[in-house]
Amino acid sequence: MNGPSFNIRHGTLLHITSRPVRSKDISFLAADVELSGDDAQYSHALKEHLKGCNSSAKAIIDRNSDAPWALGRILYLFGGHLISDIKEFYSELIHNLFLQSFMAILHDEENLSIPFVCIDHFCDSHLKFSSDEELTTTTKDRIADSFWNLLLCDAGELEDYEVRLLHTKIGSGQIRYGVENGEPFICDY
Repeated sequence: MNGPSFNIRHGTLLHITSRPVRSKDISFLAADVELSGDDAQYSHALKEHLKGCNSSAKAIIDRNSDAPWALGRILYLFGGHLISDIKEFYSELIHNLFLQSFMAILHDEENLSIPFVCIDHFCDSHLKFSSDEELTTTTKDRIADSFWNLLLCDAGELEDYEVRLLHTKIGSGQIRYGVENGEPFICDY
């Protein structure tokens, strides 16, 4: 039996790392992807999405450093097994605590599949999309709204995790962050 076919645009799917999680007409897969184009920019910040949202999640999410919450939510939804990759990879990041790539499958557009990255920049969570001019702002906005809404639904359901790393731009340079007993944290160690 053949599964559904995907119409991948604006990047390459290398490897699927999770089961799909669906939010209305879009399914999300944690996946290893490459974005096409030269210069993907930070966009669609979680902070900006929260401004237009009446979610009770605002009380849970630290407005100054939402990255530990976002990663805890991603791990809860897509599988705690992703954390082993995080510990190995994140020690190489300079301005970021986490980076997780995804594939968004738009079912109502003949399974149009768009890769993107969820990444923080100095503890503020953002999305990055391909810099291809053909990728419309409308499509990026639709994926971002659906993704952030998926994370914000049941916002208190978080996977506990801890990462310690050397981060040259924050505090003492040695930081510990994660979720402990359902509470996001970030601190020097």
